[in-house]
Amino acid sequence: MIAAFCAGIFPAKAIEVFVTNSVFHAPEIGTYVETDIFITSTSIQFAKQASGKQKGSVEVSLVYKQGEQIITFDKYLLHSVETDDTNSFANSLIDKKRFALAPGSYTLEASFRDMNKENNSTKKTEPFSIAFDATKVELSDIAMIDTFYASTEENLYTRNGYYMVPQVLNYFPDGINKLTFYAEVYNTDKLNDETAVIVTVKKFKENTVVGNLSYSRKIPASAVNVVFSEFDISGLYTGNYNLTMEMRNRKNELLALKQLFFQRSKEIEATPESLAKLFVENTFVEAMTTESSEYHLKSILPLTDVNESKKIHSLLKDGTLLDKQRYFLLFWMNRNASDPAAAWQEYSKEIKMVNDNYGTTIYYGFQTDRGRVRLQYGAPTDILNSQREPGALPYEIWTYNQIANGQTNVKFVFFNQDLVTNTYELIHSTANGEIRNDQWQRIIYASFMGGESPLEMENPEVRPHYGSKATDYYKKE
Repeated sequence: MIAAFCAGIFPAKAIEVFVTNSVFHAPEIGTYVETDIFITSTSIQFAKQASGKQKGSVEVSLVYKQGEQIITFDKYLLHSVETDDTNSFANSLIDKKRFALAPGSYTLEASFRDMNKENNSTKKTEPFSIAFDATKVELSDIAMIDTFYASTEENLYTRNGYYMVPQVLNYFPDGINKLTFYAEVYNTDKLNDETAVIVTVKKFKENTVVGNLSYSRKIPASAVNVVFSEFDISGLYTGNYNLTMEMRNRKNELLALKQLFFQRSKEIEATPESLAKLFVENTFVEAMTTESSEYHLKSILPLTDVNESKKIHSLLKDGTLLDKQRYFLLFWMNRNASDPAAAWQEYSKEIKMVNDNYGTTIYYGFQTDRGRVRLQYGAPTDILNSQREPGALPYEIWTYNQIANGQTNVKFVFFNQDLVTNTYELIHSTANGEIRNDQWQRIIYASFMGGESPLEMENPEVRPHYGSKATDYYKKE
């Protein structure tokens, strides 16, 4: 089991420490735990050395217990490199310790004390367990690797001809586009069957593979086999994920399973290069056809800014199906990185509502003025719907106590000039950026000369009518 400390940010006076415990097995020594430590350089005090450079030092205490019994422990000083740049993240302190431990349940009590700054310390307690059955296929924990290179040197950081620097933080910000992992498979020589390892990246709490982030190969019969590979995650957007490793036989039966949680932070811009790397496999856009993708792209136009609108119209004209799928996915990722599908599903409910209420024989509801306003600004606080006011065309006045930009007492005035269809046009609004026509009453109460539309009249006259509700309602706060 992998245990990660310090997932959050410590208070200013605490050392910022990240620790992982990874359990492995070696035939010559049995099961053991590797404890990797990462201490950020910005959370400790550096002291000037005789060389004129700065060095940080932290006292580390690791105590492994079963109940109240101490099984093993270590206490030592961990030093940074000597440096001129104490604020560089690259000068953080990294260490690895290895302890042989029998199968069982343990608690690691770890404490860290800054040797150059009084009262700068932190303590962590984390339970973990070790299990190993020599008669079954087993998997070690999954270890993430920061960097590696070929090496014949014998130390705790070398495995199978490689020097491996651990990735202690299970966090991949924008700019880190490789996810390198190491694990071991045990006891395949005990089976009279072929086995394969399958490694995938899945959305946290979901069982679907993200894009093409999948690796698999057959595992030969051996006491120990190594799984050492990496994924290109440049197309992996912000969210929570599991790196999942499975052992399966020829019948596809699950023999062993390990998972490692990690986080990704990456904002993806709608450039051709970034869109080309975006995974649509196993996402809510994968099933979209050319027809449905065009419909869905049109449906989100009420939410778009100028650049997004231009991009959508360009895709509708010249884009391939994959282009449209990728852009639609990106659009919702930028609005809900952790669950773009949920954001789209919620918006879909609004689309159905405006289609049902504002659609016409020619246009979908989201293509009408009322539908666009509802989708863009949300539900109005109040609506005056006037269908049969003497001397007036059908009209509606929508009032918003407040809209998203903070503007208050916002009005939208719509009218229906053909008296037959459900087509209401927006003729006036007080919202910033919307059409404004302070003579809107003349349009609603206009006389019709020769069948001319009141919108086309140069000076429509207000015809006689009884009790103009529109003006009174409009002025109402």
